[in-house]
Amino acid sequence: IIELFYLFELIEIGTYQEPVSAGYGNVIDDSTMKLQVYPQTKVSSQADYCVIVSGDSMFPLYEEGDILFVKKAETLKNNEIGIFFHNNETICKRYNLKGDIVILISENKEYEPRKVLPEELVIRGKVLGKYHVDWGFLS
Repeated sequence: IIELFYLFELIEIGTYQEPVSAGYGNVIDDSTMKLQVYPQTKVSSQADYCVIVSGDSMFPLYEEGDILFVKKAETLKNNEIGIFFHNNETICKRYNLKGDIVILISENKEYEPRKVLPEELVIRGKVLGKYHVDWGFLS
């Protein structure tokens, strides 16, 4: 990992220390955010904050421990992956608006899609890419 950092300029991004759920929801709170250093890339340079993945509902795209680069957004297009607040849980899912219903879809087919009313959902941002410390992998 240290060798990887030497290949890039570094950037500090606020990272929530409480993981965001890719399964059943967790709660993230601004008091758990701290600055972390990441390689500066086209993706990381656009991020407003980062979250850590917990769970397997977004597997194989994202897995436990991945760090997601997130751009703040209040709206998403269909099929974009976002960070959402719903029923006191912060979750990572694929977004689809079908008429008057939002369907939040997991990549892992073992999880049923969540159907919610748009007014019950807060979009916290669009996932831009991931970083996994164990691999030193950016995408």
